[in-house]
Amino acid sequence: MGKPLPKISVDKLYYCDVLSDTELGVTYGSPVWLQGVNSISYNPNTQNASWDADGGAYDTYSAFGDIQTTITIADLEPAQYAHLMGAAYENGVIKEGANDSAPEVAIGFRAEKSNGSFRFVWVLKGKFSKQQEDYNTKGSSGITYNPRTIMHTGLLRTYDGMARHMLDSDDSNVSLTVAQLSDSASGWYSNPDFDPASYSAATPVSDLAASTGTNAGEITVAFTAPTSPTNIAIQVSTGSEWVTVKNMASGGSATLTGLVAGGEYLVRAVVTGGANAGISNIDSATAHS
Repeated sequence: MGKPLPKISVDKLYYCDVLSDTELGVTYGSPVWLQGVNSISYNPNTQNASWDADGGAYDTYSAFGDIQTTITIADLEPAQYAHLMGAAYENGVIKEGANDSAPEVAIGFRAEKSNGSFRFVWVLKGKFSKQQEDYNTKGSSGITYNPRTIMHTGLLRTYDGMARHMLDSDDSNVSLTVAQLSDSASGWYSNPDFDPASYSAATPVSDLAASTGTNAGEITVAFTAPTSPTNIAIQVSTGSEWVTVKNMASGGSATLTGLVAGGEYLVRAVVTGGANAGISNIDSATAHS
């Protein structure tokens, strides 16, 4: 690994939903890329206490406080913002209010070091909260960029009490290349519990077929069942944005409901974990009218 080196850049910011977190285990949804990250600040707000005895400090203890990750990013797509902040999103309109409830999500990213290696990070669980927004006019002195700032407040996992995972690509105990680690399908971003020792290149689903369902607003999907997935997200799109409409732990078929009757949709499966991790082929279908 050589001498410790400073970080010089940050990129490849992802989030994934925490679908369940119990004493028996934790399950995550499929990773989603957030473009345009500028800076990330991680602060565990460590709480310290000391106990005096025998005429001085006899013992000290430290613990996590509010684990805050502050992110400066170009902006979020409307559907992403509404999801991460727990707001309603209807017909392109974000509707914020008293009933907003942000979901629990993990966030992952990587930071380049001055020797070209990378530190990969997952903050394993937490919720985003709304932050101050600035809007400035263009003036005679030039243009002022107004990026978005979002804050993720971390939580310890119920499953194992963990808060964060980190890996340095130049660690002598890591044999994977930066390209392998950066692969969203089978590398670091494939799962917050990624284990380098179990890495193998994934073969995404390639035979997904979508067809009109039997009831109004339904589409049926079928594909070869993935091997050992941690989650299968079935997504639809009517344009540039993909929306997850169903999460499954296993299987190779699904009925999608609640779609617009007669609407035309693109459909894909995003598999997390296992030998078939990654994004499947895309098929199209019309929701039953």
